[in-house]
Amino acid sequence: MKKSDISELEVFLLESLRKPDGGDWQYYTGARAMADIIGVLVDLKPAATIVFSEDELSHINIIRFFDYLKKHGLCYLEYISHDLRARWRRDNDYFESGITHYYHLFIAKDKETVRKAYSASKKLDRMGELLSDEEYDKVIRDFGKILGYPETAIDCYVSFKKGELEGEELCWEYYLHNPKHLDAEKEMYDSKLNKAILEFAPRTAKVLEKI
Repeated sequence: MKKSDISELEVFLLESLRKPDGGDWQYYTGARAMADIIGVLVDLKPAATIVFSEDELSHINIIRFFDYLKKHGLCYLEYISHDLRARWRRDNDYFESGITHYYHLFIAKDKETVRKAYSASKKLDRMGELLSDEEYDKVIRDFGKILGYPETAIDCYVSFKKGELEGEELCWEYYLHNPKHLDAEKEMYDSKLNKAILEFAPRTAKVLEKI
């Protein structure tokens, strides 16, 4: 993995998502995507999932992005999810609704792993209400393992999805940390990823420091 090749991809992602008006959020999305890609390249993550909103996707030359991924030996699968949003505007006394589309991109070094990540995410996205609690927990755990997260963090996320952590102070960084195992999780995952990002994508590291 050449630093020059990684730098080229980093510039492409960050500059594609830099808003002309100076807005930062999309810029952060590019940095988080870059972090996930590096996590896969250094074998910290078996797979990664990158999510872009419609607006973010409109700023990216997706064919060129695919070319960069293939250049680094990465496989990928994609799909678009639909999120129905509805709200009552009290100030103007009217009901507002609409559908937001999200673009999901799954990457891994081999086709089997990327298919597993894709399949798990689709089950959670479209079939969550059809799965039993036990089946739903299993899919979440399988997905978390494919993404390389510590097992204690996966346990914490399952509890969070069940509503068992209400009122607790939660630590969200690259993922939801388990408060009881915070130091161990950071040593196992966060520190290794931060070191790799600093080495291969220092510009991304500076952006992530601001989040």
